[in-house]
Amino acid sequence: MHKRQGIWLLILNLALAACSSTPTSGDGAAPASANVADEAGGRAEVSSSQMEPTAGKPAATKAQASAGVPAMMTKPSQATTAAGSGGAVPSSAGSVSVTPVAGMGASAAGMDGAAGMPSAAGMPSAGSMAMSKQWPIAADGWPTATAADFGLDEAQIDSIAGQLQQASGNTRAGLVIVKEGVLVYEKYYQGGDEKTMHQVFSCTKSWGSTLIGIAVTKGLLNVEDPVTKWVPTPAAEVGTGALVKHLLTQTAQTTPPGTAFAYNSGSIVNTLPEVLEAASMMTSHAFFETFLAKPLQLSMVWPPCAAGGCPGTRYKADYIQFGDQGPNGVLQSTIRDQAKLGWLWLNDGMWNGERLLDSAYIHAATEPTFDFQSIYGYLWWLNREGKSTGPLGADLAYDPKVPNDLYHAVGGIGNCSIGVLPTQRMVVVHVGDLDTGGLGGHWNLFAPLFK
Repeated sequence: MHKRQGIWLLILNLALAACSSTPTSGDGAAPASANVADEAGGRAEVSSSQMEPTAGKPAATKAQASAGVPAMMTKPSQATTAAGSGGAVPSSAGSVSVTPVAGMGASAAGMDGAAGMPSAAGMPSAGSMAMSKQWPIAADGWPTATAADFGLDEAQIDSIAGQLQQASGNTRAGLVIVKEGVLVYEKYYQGGDEKTMHQVFSCTKSWGSTLIGIAVTKGLLNVEDPVTKWVPTPAAEVGTGALVKHLLTQTAQTTPPGTAFAYNSGSIVNTLPEVLEAASMMTSHAFFETFLAKPLQLSMVWPPCAAGGCPGTRYKADYIQFGDQGPNGVLQSTIRDQAKLGWLWLNDGMWNGERLLDSAYIHAATEPTFDFQSIYGYLWWLNREGKSTGPLGADLAYDPKVPNDLYHAVGGIGNCSIGVLPTQRMVVVHVGDLDTGGLGGHWNLFAPLFK
């Protein structure tokens, strides 16, 4: 009898111990709940490339180096769950209802309440201002609302649009504003609309930086790699010993590389697609279509070299150039598609719950790399106080009327402009000829919107 009671007591104790314990992963962290993962529209497990950066800028570790993260970048955290990427629940056909998700914290820009992503539409939903709202979803995936829905004065924006149009001699093609991941304002001229394609000229460079960032995020290459690791015999203009980051920062053609800024739209920046092709073992056009055009639902046209390669050049079939000078035509895009690039970066590289760009890459790309050039990152112009050198330095110098975290793509003497304003949670894109005191001078026209 006593023996039987002892056995039952042992069984009871084991059962109680099992109920009170929580299974943990190998590093001691409790696994994400399947329900939380489902609600977030993500996965319970994430790779290191999906992790958020920690505060500070420690020296690069071996793990960082293998992921393409130089010493200046922040180290990825070791505990990000699917709930941290935010999410939204489709409420009806053509609209999405935003549901707050546990774990939505500060973004890379330091903002709380980063916008989530509607899984059905492939686009981020509204921010905390209108969590219970439902936004119509356009065919290209953009949630749409009015400026007033997000506390913006539409009459004021109309006035700014009129000033832009006047400054351009009435040649402006259009203006699009995105707030908290929702398209809240658009205006078109010259008979165009949201489907009209425009040449983006040197804005192509920032699209190119995005492709390199995706490759870095996938662990295919490192910005500290020597160019010759991937392209044994690069274009003659590429300096001996140049690294991939020198191509990205327009410092590859100096001697030695990394000692001066020399803006280039040809052979220097066009070496990057060659690096991408060698590292990914894909054509640069196929890489773009697979890892950027498809997830973002892009309609843009990025002309590649035909079968057999571009005649009279070193570039192979299906090669796309990152500069606006080269063997192929200029990239053409709708203004809405250009705004998608801006939101991908502002939203910390997340799209539809999937990490396309590593936080550390975005951080490095949108900060000065060298002290002799404060206004240029990885093929993005920066609004930073400090030294500005090169032929475009005066035109794109620091503007104190504009938030100093602004970074922007500029093409065709202001013909294309993609502005990303992290603290404002805003993307502003406009297209057309512009002369307002320099390539970047138009940003002070938007100053009344910045709070």
